[in-house]
Amino acid sequence: MMDDLLFIKGFLILLAWAGLAALAYIKLKGYRKRRLVRCPELGIVTLVEAAQSPTETGPAAQDPSLGVSRCQLWPERENCGMGCLSRYKQTQGLFGFDLAALRPFDGHE
Repeated sequence: MMDDLLFIKGFLILLAWAGLAALAYIKLKGYRKRRLVRCPELGIVTLVEAAQSPTETGPAAQDPSLGVSRCQLWPERENCGMGCLSRYKQTQGLFGFDLAALRPFDGHE
């Protein structure tokens, strides 16, 4: 009887840890798309999230274009030129930033 109770307690603790791990994964999954880039219009570093347009996803899309879906500078700058996307793909590393993507724009990009 005592062994059964110990087994049930251990199973519930393991289940609770698995639930917490799943919740953390769900919460952190969205942050993978957010990356640090420099805004070419204002010259400041900001967090940007990009997403493919819904019409260009799937196997038929050869080179899907990205659009900014979230930016820390919005809503004030929501109608910007989205020039930060030229450096968005440079930041695909583990931590979501690359020092080269944070350098100032020189006008030739």
